[in-house]
Amino acid sequence: MNMLSRVRLLCCMFCLFAYTTFLRAQESGWQLNVRDYQFNMTAYVQLVVDGTSVEDYSNYELAAFVGDECRGIAVPDSKDGYQWLQLMMYSNTPNETIGFKVYDKEKARALKINETVTFADMGIVGMPSSPMNLTMKMYTLGDVNDDGRFNSSDVMLAISAVLKRPLPANAISEAIDANEDGRINSTDIMIIINKVLKK
Repeated sequence: MNMLSRVRLLCCMFCLFAYTTFLRAQESGWQLNVRDYQFNMTAYVQLVVDGTSVEDYSNYELAAFVGDECRGIAVPDSKDGYQWLQLMMYSNTPNETIGFKVYDKEKARALKINETVTFADMGIVGMPSSPMNLTMKMYTLGDVNDDGRFNSSDVMLAISAVLKRPLPANAISEAIDANEDGRINSTDIMIIINKVLKK
């Protein structure tokens, strides 16, 4: 194989790698341009569901957020029997509160995380051998206030979301998308009303 052929092969391999990486990142739709930020912080974390650490991260994508703005997307890693997610987070303002979301690829929906961290430039949270636990917030579609029941409060919260009004901290906005079509609209309100009537 001559030099030109090798260069072409390397270019093709690089393009294929970049393309597949781009496709993977698009599974959740979360995007991040690190050049928009001047500070960074590293976290070593593991996901916990019902008290059990996640051992296979192929079905999940974890990201850091400030409000609805993505501030970092985690990368799975392992060594010497340890498994963790490495997450580089970005900010322009020290002491921001960083929240987290997990995208469940199998169910095609985002799950809330209970924990938060305070951003510190060049800070480190957790270690590969002892990562920080992030507990996935499981929820029931239609139970918007997460009280374990379908009631008028869920309906009112869904209406507020459709009208683009702010929701209280205890509301799970993902639970409003009752038909899981990726949109929050009057159809979801009707589904939640039917759940309330059937309880």
